[in-house]
Amino acid sequence: MIMSNGYILVLVLKREEKQRGDDGDFSFHQPKFSFSERDYRRLPKLPRFAYLISGTKRDGPSIRRLLQAVYHPRNYYVLHLDLEASDSEQLELAKYVKLEGVIREFGNVMVIGKVDLVTYKGPL
Repeated sequence: MIMSNGYILVLVLKREEKQRGDDGDFSFHQPKFSFSERDYRRLPKLPRFAYLISGTKRDGPSIRRLLQAVYHPRNYYVLHLDLEASDSEQLELAKYVKLEGVIREFGNVMVIGKVDLVTYKGPL
C-alpha cells in the first residue's frame, strides 16, 4: 500500500511538470536580496557554546547520538563517562571522536581520559 501511494505521488508530480513545461532542469535563481560586505560586518557574531556531556555505564551510544544531534563546528564539547563505564566503552567513545571526519577536522571534541564518579549532582 505504501509503495503504490509513493508511485502515484511520483506520477502526479511528473504529470504536473509536463503541464507546466518544466524540462527537469533545476537552475538556481539569484536571491532578491543580497548583503554587501559592509552589511555582513554589522551582523552580530554567532555565539560559541561549551557542552559537558556526561554519562555512566552503557551510555556511550546515547552520548554519541546526543553529540551528533547538537554538534556545531563553532562549539566545544567535553565527553565524560564515569567510573562505572567499562574501559572498552570509554575506548569506543574515544575512537569514535578520533575517527569521525567532521569532529576530527575541527578538533573541538575532547574525551576525558581520567574518569571520576558521577552522581545526580554531576561529576565529582
